[in-house]
Amino acid sequence: RAQKGRTGVTLWSAAYVISNYIDAQWSSGGSWNDGCALKRWTVLELGSGLGLPSCCASKHGMNIVATDTDEEVLKLLEENLI
Repeated sequence: RAQKGRTGVTLWSAAYVISNYIDAQWSSGGSWNDGCALKRWTVLELGSGLGLPSCCASKHGMNIVATDTDEEVLKLLEENLI
């Protein structure tokens, strides 16, 4: 559980679940594993925090738009995505 005011710098279990799902679908040749099609996908992550799902999606060639409202968190997010 995150401390008050620290939600954006907490790596939530949902981020792990979504990232693992993306990796599993990609690795297993899931129904949406078409490299050409994925490069046209754009993933929108609202309240990205540390951006694990965005990093995972980017690793597989998807375009990403990752957002957050906290300036400190946005700096960390940018570092994570570079």
